[in-house]
Amino acid sequence: MGQFSSSTSELWETIPLSLKACGGSGKEVWHVLVCVLFPYDTAPKAIDMDAEVDHYVILGLPSGEEGAKLSDKEISKAYRSKALELHPDKRLDDPNAHANFQKLKTSYEILKDEKARKLFDNLLRVKRVKLQQQSKQNFKHQKLRSDLEERERAAFAPDLTTKARDEEETIARKLKEEIARIRAMHANKARSAILQLTTMQCPE
Repeated sequence: MGQFSSSTSELWETIPLSLKACGGSGKEVWHVLVCVLFPYDTAPKAIDMDAEVDHYVILGLPSGEEGAKLSDKEISKAYRSKALELHPDKRLDDPNAHANFQKLKTSYEILKDEKARKLFDNLLRVKRVKLQQQSKQNFKHQKLRSDLEERERAAFAPDLTTKARDEEETIARKLKEEIARIRAMHANKARSAILQLTTMQCPE
């Protein structure tokens, strides 16, 4: 599953060594780690990947402008349907089953978070605009014949491309920050769950 992030390592250290002695089996400890800690790894590489993925497509939903209009209820319904389809228990022969299921959960967490979803929708919009501009520029390039038209293309086209690229990078950076925030929030919830489990199994 890759290297632990610093937050994951710190969370590991919060698990008391006495958990097993208090009745918690090794299997229970592993279940807590796999199902709670690993889905919210805050490694930069994982966050970069999350920002590049089309989270609507992961949930089997239409993307772009149509995806931006979907309600929270529709997104939750799609997630439940995909979760039943991709659950590792139903894909015992698939070595990527756990990774695909975690990817599904991550996409759902991003789309159900209002701020993260808005940033993601904006990122998709900017990418569409950039592709449209590139398409127009390519078409114009095919039409240009004279040196004057070539000079005009060279003078103005790069400015449009640079502006779109800068806007895309800005939104992508903000989205990555939101993804990191969401993962940190769930890491805190995981820490609380582990402490509560320890308290229940090790009463004073």
